[in-house]
Amino acid sequence: MPQLAWIGLGNMGRVHPPTQITRKQLTIHRAWPAKASQLKVLGNTFVIGMTRCTGSFEAVFPGPYVAYSARMRGGDYHRRREPLFGAGLVGKDARHALEMARSVGADMKGLVLADEYLATVQEVMGQRGDLAGIYGAVKMEGGLEFEN
Repeated sequence: MPQLAWIGLGNMGRVHPPTQITRKQLTIHRAWPAKASQLKVLGNTFVIGMTRCTGSFEAVFPGPYVAYSARMRGGDYHRRREPLFGAGLVGKDARHALEMARSVGADMKGLVLADEYLATVQEVMGQRGDLAGIYGAVKMEGGLEFEN
């Protein structure tokens, strides 16, 4: 299934059509053919960096990052009958942490956003909502279905 990606090349004074990328093809509109190879190599550096980070996370914090990733991608967050870490409890902890941060003048915008996603998880899943359901909430924000 083709994916669309925006890749800006050269003078950005005029917007060009997006680049369409499939597994075996890279078509760049109005760009020199040599740029395709450079963009492929650049794209691969993102994959390399992501893989390195994931490996580092697993080495330093064994289990949670890879386990949650598998639960999200595999759909466990919407299939299980009982949550492993209930969205309501996670939200309570998040709001408590936000109160503590605010009491010393700190702001935790990422946690505020996560709490908003957790509210969506609870709206969709009720008491069955799990922390990993944030994945489904983010998908919904992008116009996709909550479930995989």
